[in-house]
Amino acid sequence: MKKWLVLLAFVVVAFGAGQSRAQDEGLYDPVAPEGSAFVRLINAGTADQAAKPEIRGKAYNEVGHNKAGAYVPVKEGQADIAVGAAKASETLESGAYYTAVLKGETLTVLKDEALKDQSKAIIGFYNLTGKKLSLKTADGKIEVVPAVEPGKAGYREINPLAVQLAVFDGDTKTADVPNVELKRNAATGVMAKEDKDKVEAVQFQATTDTTQ
Repeated sequence: MKKWLVLLAFVVVAFGAGQSRAQDEGLYDPVAPEGSAFVRLINAGTADQAAKPEIRGKAYNEVGHNKAGAYVPVKEGQADIAVGAAKASETLESGAYYTAVLKGETLTVLKDEALKDQSKAIIGFYNLTGKKLSLKTADGKIEVVPAVEPGKAGYREINPLAVQLAVFDGDTKTADVPNVELKRNAATGVMAKEDKDKVEAVQFQATTDTTQ
């Protein structure tokens, strides 16, 4: 009798553990497949509307106007990327991160720098204007990301902190950036764009979505 009670107790515990693992697994996004690169879209299109990216013919979640989508895992190798009629092609490297930028009706792919020191934060500055611009503290005293050519991006690892930033054309401030909180082991992006010859700055946090 004791043996049956022990066996029954073992079965109950094992079943409960299995149920617990199944529930826990539902709490987390799946792990990206081995050999994945990661691609996201910045939507600075001409029309004030969401954009739906396609990579190798597969459609991904829409990205709102003047927003950045989540990085999604994509198998390494040559990849055709499209947003409507705008198209680009890029050779994706395993473990690397890329931002496809829709500016007007043109799609450009930029390879992002990865964070090396996980005790720090990294900030990426995407210059979508026609001017060479830099990212500085709001008072202009400290250059955070040196001048970036039009259509390019610059990056810098920095200690995590809350900071007031602004976009500068030389010594002239052209746009303030909304309050920025740089978090440890996380990436923050700032996009500078032009609207009727006026520079605007948009901030966004990097996220990854392995469920798409």
